[in-house]
Amino acid sequence: PYLPGGSRSDNPYVNFYWDYCAQGKPAYVEIVSITMQQAIDLIRELGGVPVLAHPGNNLRGQPPEMLDEIIALGIAGVEAYSSYHTPEQCLYYQARADAAGILATGGSDFHGKTKPSVKLGRFGLDNNTRYPQQGLEIAAALKTLAGRKEN
Repeated sequence: PYLPGGSRSDNPYVNFYWDYCAQGKPAYVEIVSITMQQAIDLIRELGGVPVLAHPGNNLRGQPPEMLDEIIALGIAGVEAYSSYHTPEQCLYYQARADAAGILATGGSDFHGKTKPSVKLGRFGLDNNTRYPQQGLEIAAALKTLAGRKEN
């Protein structure tokens, strides 16, 4: 019914969701939320590195102390360089990471066709700046820790 001409083809993705994935439907899965502390602990337990993604977007409207509270929970890094950040925000979060003694990471948040204005490997700084050398060194160290071969 979701293909062109079918009874539910007028808005197939939304109709499919309501028919199968909404609460009480066959594919519904209850969402279970955990605290940030639980997430950080779980990431570490599984061998990961907990990093706060694009804080300039996720912490918008929050006081600067909110980042201090999150750092105190035990994150290992903050995404300073992000396509969501202005150049000033990139430098601000780099300075905050340096002051806290945690990693300053970066990412473009590239998702292909779903975010056409975001370019792979490009983030928050002018003149096509790519990851700082420190970021490349950190990535190499994390690869080694994860037991992956270097290219």
